[in-house]
Amino acid sequence: MNLGARMRALVRLFDIRTYLKKYDPDAKDHGKEMSVDCPYCIEEDKLKKLWVLCEDRNGKRAGHWICYYCQSGGTDVVSLIRYIEDCSLFQVFEILTADRADAQHVDLRILIQDTLFGVDGSIEAHWDETPIKPIPLPDSFKRIRDVNQYPYLARRGISQERVDLYGLGVCTVGAGKEAKYTNRLIVPVILHGQQIFYIARYMKKIPPKGVKKSLYPVGAKSGRTLFNYDTAKQFERVYLVEDVFSAMAIGKRAMATFGTSFSQYQMDLLLRSAAQEVVIIWDRDDGAKAGQSGYEKAQKVAERLSEFWRVRNVRLPDARDPDEIKRSELRRLVKATSVLDESSAWRATVLSRL
Repeated sequence: MNLGARMRALVRLFDIRTYLKKYDPDAKDHGKEMSVDCPYCIEEDKLKKLWVLCEDRNGKRAGHWICYYCQSGGTDVVSLIRYIEDCSLFQVFEILTADRADAQHVDLRILIQDTLFGVDGSIEAHWDETPIKPIPLPDSFKRIRDVNQYPYLARRGISQERVDLYGLGVCTVGAGKEAKYTNRLIVPVILHGQQIFYIARYMKKIPPKGVKKSLYPVGAKSGRTLFNYDTAKQFERVYLVEDVFSAMAIGKRAMATFGTSFSQYQMDLLLRSAAQEVVIIWDRDDGAKAGQSGYEKAQKVAERLSEFWRVRNVRLPDARDPDEIKRSELRRLVKATSVLDESSAWRATVLSRL
């Protein structure tokens, strides 16, 4: 049984009344509806704020819910559980299967891997429960206060406003292990409000032979996050690009995947976002081998993601990166790109967002 069929079957069998009574022992039963305390409305009020339609007029299990105080709401059981528990889709699956003997050998991550990721490598399917260990910024890091002092930023079209928005800085002097960061631009990577690692970018167009353009600190786990996720997650249309500079150029809706790969961690982050449409703009890479260009790799990812979202995979007109193309031209390219959407009604269940 694939992911969609499995989840739909579990939702149909889930005893929502028992779940609500366990969540709020003082839950009120109103026939086909129940009312419970909203976990996010802490103001004193004698009336229960969160109303859940447990059964529709035909007696079938429903799950529509709304808080009349804060106006949060949804149309399915999955979104209700995620709202109450503040959890990921994986954890919802565990709640749905907790009391079912036939589900003891079922793992949602394996189901997603089998259903969406396939064997073509378009999404890296692995999981590590170990918490991310934050890597502090270099000791010599200094915030950029005057963008005019750095011609590199002007060439990249990075204004002082963007410098401040993304917390950019430089390492003018480095010692010991940090010597390699000398005169490099430092781009902090933030996730859930916490700086977890950084990227050190060489500030000349072409670095000397043997010098990498971008350096990551030892222990950085770029595959477990998306650059600018905290800001972009609130938008219904989001953009996936390869590098942080392309994300900065597109703006607040853009997230960077740190290369031409997409991991299960990044999928989980997207499932937590408000996204309804995902636009992938990876580099064209005209000189790459067949099947290895950013655009071709993105096409495989797009086909997987279309099970959950409306997806556009934009083919750039030439070898320029997205940050080298005018926004007006990018908008035209996005509009001209056809939509992949295999999700249909299933998206209403899976895209249950906080």
